[in-house]
Amino acid sequence: MRRLWMDGAKGSPARLPFGLLLASALLSGGCSRAESPANDFPKGGAVLWEVPEVPTGITMTVNARAVDAEVLRGYLLPVWAERWDDFANLEEATREFFADPQPLLTPLVRVILLLHEAEQRWPTLEEEVLQEYDAAMRRDTGAIYESMLRRLGESGMRAHQEREIRKRMLLAAFGEEADPVTEDEVYQRYGEMMAAVEDPAALARRGIDFNFLSPQIRADLENTRAVELQEAWLDHVLPTARVSVVLPGGRGVTW
Repeated sequence: MRRLWMDGAKGSPARLPFGLLLASALLSGGCSRAESPANDFPKGGAVLWEVPEVPTGITMTVNARAVDAEVLRGYLLPVWAERWDDFANLEEATREFFADPQPLLTPLVRVILLLHEAEQRWPTLEEEVLQEYDAAMRRDTGAIYESMLRRLGESGMRAHQEREIRKRMLLAAFGEEADPVTEDEVYQRYGEMMAAVEDPAALARRGIDFNFLSPQIRADLENTRAVELQEAWLDHVLPTARVSVVLPGGRGVTW
């Protein structure tokens, strides 16, 4: 049975972004590595274990629905960690970090709107789907899975998995609505890739040719098209979203 949670756009398996396709092929014969929470570290600034915890007392609602505290913390922590080195102390960090909450939290609002839409479309998930996702996550993330389980607990882990499954299902649904990728577009992207390679013939001798790369190229193009459609939908609904936030210290902000 095809699982939407494993799909990219148009029901294709999720693949690496285009810029990494060729590198993946060269390093591993084209097999992409599954996305993992191990990658969820800040791109700059201090490492997470050197950073104080995100200040408490933050609550948020989107369209009168409370945002799960773990979702809010999970979004804020890497952003907080990236910016921590900019501040002299915790008091200054708290004041400056939350000085203008709308641009800080708008990316999260977009995610929440996706989750609301996905929950409306799929209010319940099959237990078999959840078990398959849990097994795949446990296999692909190893010790990180156990660490998350200790921190979240069983109910929190299940809620996290349900959110991730629904987000993937929604992206796949947007992919079904997107215009199909043509063979000409796949050939064009393949040509662009080969133009960046010093010796395409050497790749071909190793079996890395159009036939080998075209499924990944097509999946990447389909995924890009699905993401673009999803982002356009978000741009349309975001102005109507009603957001209310209570910040550390009790200051309330709405927009």
